[in-house]
Amino acid sequence: HQEGKYDNAVALITMALATKPDFVLAQVSLGNMFCILGNPGEAVAIYRKALGIKPDYAEAHYNLGYALQSLGKLDEAVASYSQALDIRPDYAIAQNNLGLALLELGKLDEALKHHRRAVALNPQDELVWAGLAETLAMISFTTVDGDNLWQDLLLLLERSTATPAYLVQAIVSALRCHPSVSQILDAVN
Repeated sequence: HQEGKYDNAVALITMALATKPDFVLAQVSLGNMFCILGNPGEAVAIYRKALGIKPDYAEAHYNLGYALQSLGKLDEAVASYSQALDIRPDYAIAQNNLGLALLELGKLDEALKHHRRAVALNPQDELVWAGLAETLAMISFTTVDGDNLWQDLLLLLERSTATPAYLVQAIVSALRCHPSVSQILDAVN
């Protein structure tokens, strides 16, 4: 039922683009509809067309990165998120998703930098906190020197406005995997 609404939106946007093919916002909206409908490959082509018309459109670069990331094209996604941030450095969700793509590539230090920046830009957004928690959990698997890691986790617990299940899971994973768990448990108690 819901899919029918999106199909109708695709038809309406396509009609609008038939009369005004350089309507970049409509192109990006069409790309978004294809992502929602599970066709990120089609979305990539549409976002690229939009960027051919308006190359300085940060949201189109971000959306392109999202579609590429969902296709597993992580290096291209990183490049798209980076372009979005070159245009709009305060774009918190682009910082977050760049961090997630870097995390998938195993570039933990870079991922952490972008997640910390996302949290600094938008501390009320639980998604950026979840991104930071996920990165910290992954780092906990690979490091023994956890002083900064634990400071970040404690900050995460103190400042996060919401603690959805995936945020708590990431924190618990980090706590379980690190050799100095007792230090954190003492600090929390």
